[in-house]
Amino acid sequence: MPRIPQWDWIVNRKNNYESHCFAVRNRIICEQTGLHKVMILNTFAYGAMLFLDDSLQSSELDEFIYHETLVHPAIINTAENISVLIIGGSEGATLKEVLKHRNVIKADMVDIDGKLVEICKEHLLNWHQGAFLDQRVSLFIGDGLEFLKKERKYDVIIFDLTEPSPNSHSTGLFSMESLETVKKSLNPGGIFCTNICLLDLHGNEIFKKTLMEIKRTFAYAYPFCSCIPSFSGLFSFAVASDSKFNPKKTSKKEIKQRIKSEISGKLRFYDENMHRALFALPPYVERQ
Repeated sequence: MPRIPQWDWIVNRKNNYESHCFAVRNRIICEQTGLHKVMILNTFAYGAMLFLDDSLQSSELDEFIYHETLVHPAIINTAENISVLIIGGSEGATLKEVLKHRNVIKADMVDIDGKLVEICKEHLLNWHQGAFLDQRVSLFIGDGLEFLKKERKYDVIIFDLTEPSPNSHSTGLFSMESLETVKKSLNPGGIFCTNICLLDLHGNEIFKKTLMEIKRTFAYAYPFCSCIPSFSGLFSFAVASDSKFNPKKTSKKEIKQRIKSEISGKLRFYDENMHRALFALPPYVERQ
């Protein structure tokens, strides 16, 4: 057996039976914000990596896969002059992807952890690429659900949160009561999109429970997934609306035309082929 180099290692637990280890060049920052233990580590394999409470959130090398997957399948189905709300998304990368759409005239972002946002602004420039400075952006620090209760209206609402596991700060946002508040905050024809969790072969209770709540709240809901290398597997998402739409049936030609006319800036993962592929779920996931 080859000898393992004597680097420092960070271990990210995938489930009760598996973990993924990353060799660390150096520690960029380790701080406690009051809500989270925040670590940004410079790794050999993935560059800078953000961990919250010892759980991997995103990496410099493949964040574009996660964030393009989360944002574009939802916004590509919208009309002109839209307003977008992001709840969470401290890295600013979701915001960066939203702003690539020329039809976005307003982008609000609400994150409960102001210190975390400031850390990301300073240390994760490759993630946000200055998106916080765009004139269309308003940043609010506070509870996302309380923010929505102030009768604000949006065309697209995006959750970019920690996984809704039992001990997560985000779990309450996926209750049926919270999702009803989200629905009431959407303009007619509005779209809700969210990350959910990592999928594996040992049971997907978080995915099943969260998707069930979304389907109980919205008339139309579609799960989709993408392989995120640093997460060691398929990561699940969902898009939903009370207005009739089916992103699975949007033609490749139409998606290609919309990308050309609506998106400024480079896309490294999402295109007309990937759009259709994202919604082609493996049977073991489709049957959840």
